[in-house]
Amino acid sequence: MPRNRSGIAIHCYEDSRSVGMLCYCLNFQQVCFYLLTYVKVYAAARNRDTTMAFNRIPLGTLYSEIEEENLKKRQKEWEDCTKAAMPKQFFPNVEDRLKLQIDVKPIFTALVTGHGKIRAYLHRFKILEQGTCTCKKGDQTTDHFINHCTLLQTQRELLRRNVSKSGNWPASKHELIKKHLKPFLTFTKSIDFDQL
Repeated sequence: MPRNRSGIAIHCYEDSRSVGMLCYCLNFQQVCFYLLTYVKVYAAARNRDTTMAFNRIPLGTLYSEIEEENLKKRQKEWEDCTKAAMPKQFFPNVEDRLKLQIDVKPIFTALVTGHGKIRAYLHRFKILEQGTCTCKKGDQTTDHFINHCTLLQTQRELLRRNVSKSGNWPASKHELIKKHLKPFLTFTKSIDFDQL
């Protein structure tokens, strides 16, 4: 409970608890500040007392406003992050990623991040002596799996055919996720790291 126990602060606290799961990236002070600002603007626009105005704001409006602010904040953090170069190629937009219903498996995560059991990644940390793929055609990276690995030729051909029906091959990583998710997920499920 906030130290300032005025009517507005208590209302904000009670409503922010119900909104809590929606705005989990915002801390309590940010939620209260946002709600109070919104109430003041709402009240000023309608020449009303702030306590009365707060009681008239539809909860759905608060949900959508807070969600929109949260998405903007998360997108800015994603763009400003100096790491995660590979995932950014697949998911440049936070909102688009949140809309996707992806059954995330370890193989999918490894390909999208370039981490996990990928040999080039393991070699970088001196876990393996070489990062070369078992097909001997280059370092085992996400790009190698998607475009070059001869051991995945059959699976890649199936992916290429599916992508070519409605787009161009080779497709960008973002297009694989945004436009061709089902075939890409099928491709990722077909990869067996233990044999590669």
